[in-house]
Amino acid sequence: GVVFPPVADKASQPFFMKILTSINETARDYDVSIAIATGHSAKELKKQIELQYSEKRVDGFIVLYAGKNDEVRDYLLENKVPFVLVGTPAEGKNEITHVDNDNMLLGCEAVRHLAQLKHQNISFVTDTKETEVFEERYQGFKDESEKLGLNHDLLFMDANFSLRNETALVVMDDVLSLKVVEGLNVPEDVSLITYNNSIFGAMIHPYLTTFDIHIEQLGASAIKKILDLRDKKENLPEKSIIPFELIIRESTKARI
Repeated sequence: GVVFPPVADKASQPFFMKILTSINETARDYDVSIAIATGHSAKELKKQIELQYSEKRVDGFIVLYAGKNDEVRDYLLENKVPFVLVGTPAEGKNEITHVDNDNMLLGCEAVRHLAQLKHQNISFVTDTKETEVFEERYQGFKDESEKLGLNHDLLFMDANFSLRNETALVVMDDVLSLKVVEGLNVPEDVSLITYNNSIFGAMIHPYLTTFDIHIEQLGASAIKKILDLRDKKENLPEKSIIPFELIIRESTKARI
């Protein structure tokens, strides 16, 4: 079973379609079929998961999100249902097998790249403060900015969004970057670096400098982990870290 997050706008995030494709393709290699669990609320999602598992339609679950106080995850843990998390859980890291990138390092590396381009005033741009991914990427951004003595800030993407004296931005993901670049002169006035290397990164000019988080590997690793749990080849929970790669394109430029 593949569990999507209980939010309304899943289809707008290419991450989910890309990882589902990877999970499907890897599952096929192991002669495993996939069932989807989705809902607009955690309660609705939990009900669907309970039904799928009680009717033995699935052997276990891959959960595509990591949030705080998640009743779906609580149900899976309490009932000892095999599951793998894509992401890093806010609680129970030692109890849950999970697959993720090093998101704090991703935050650090974005700052390092911009610092090498001589940028001194950098802001992190997000449209959510609720996810573990945001917390870790922003913490890495903040720590590295302070370590290098750079001026840094956090900007929230809403109707009041505007720049101050930034010469560079680190944006939460490629999809949000499409909104951020509107009305900005990138990279002449402000450089922009982002995450996920989705199809959107090379659809508009300037092409986006972005981190490829290797979503295909995240999906493939999650399948292998859930099969190990199902077949009891894995006794202790473990974390798998998938490496990332910086793709340098047109949206970043050195300060003169």
